Amino acid sequence: MKETRTDLIMVPRLEDLPSNPQITARFNLMKKMLHVLNLEIADLYALSEEIQRSCAHTTFENIFVRDRSYLDAINDSVDGAEILDSKKCTACKFILRRPQGHPWNICHMCWGNMTYDGTTQRRSERISVHKCKNCGHEVGTT
Repeated sequence: MKETRTDLIMVPRLEDLPSNPQITARFNLMKKMLHVLNLEIADLYALSEEIQRSCAHTTFENIFVRDRSYLDAINDSVDGAEILDSKKCTACKFILRRPQGHPWNICHMCWGNMTYDGTTQRRSERISVHKCKNCGHEVGTT
């Protein structure tokens, strides 16, 4: 789950404050309030995880990002490409991460399986072509 940054709470140490019964009482009240706030945040995370576990995850929103390390010899990409990084469930906001693997094994456009589709000549190089069984995306490696 992605956190939204709110104003940070800077808590002084009691020993750095003047010794005074009012300050001590307010400090102790503040500590109790921070404890309750932390418990509420933990409960919120737990409830969110429970809802995500029970969700059927039927529809997803695709999240594409530019991956500068994604090189494709077929399309002469030298500065990377837009790849499918993750999918977010539209109902519960669960994030499904891209499976690990090389672009010639796992399609970086739909996460399907890539299969070897022969070789082709490009300029002075022979390129091995791999094609996705699902979406037809091709990627070439030298």
